[in-house]
Amino acid sequence: RIALAASRCFRALQGFPGRSPAMARVRRQAWTRALGSSLVEALDTESLRELAAVPSATIGAHGYTHRPLSRLSDEVLDDELRAVRQGLAEHLGAPPSAIAYPHGAVDRRVIDRVKAAGFQLGATSFVGVNQPNVSPLSLRRTELLASDGVDEFAGKIRGDYDWYQVRQRLYWPVPA
Repeated sequence: RIALAASRCFRALQGFPGRSPAMARVRRQAWTRALGSSLVEALDTESLRELAAVPSATIGAHGYTHRPLSRLSDEVLDDELRAVRQGLAEHLGAPPSAIAYPHGAVDRRVIDRVKAAGFQLGATSFVGVNQPNVSPLSLRRTELLASDGVDEFAGKIRGDYDWYQVRQRLYWPVPA
């Protein structure tokens, strides 16, 4: 499976499955962001529900106040997680199961509290392809850019641009 954050994957969204008007708005907003416009508007409740109904789409959380979670006390962190889950549940009918850590601020304590709050997936800011043994609450990311072509997109999904993999190929080539 491939998870795409709509605000970060502009060209990739052109081929994203789902022909709903909400998906069209997400694509349009992604392109607006790619072009640097400040005219991006948030999806309303109806659009979020429509997007959540697309079988290949999942609405996840990104914090309630977008503060770095690793800098919050346990009590404030728990309140932040509870607020974002309840807020999205009110709009979508169910709490989100995924979170992208604001500012990439994540550590073991945050992961433990995110899990206790009921999240099943967590996207970090660590770069790389996710191997089978990666924790679902410590998923890595691969940045997709508006300038990426099809070959670059496919290469990034394979991990061709991961520094570790580049280093590995230089120093420990895979036998032919």
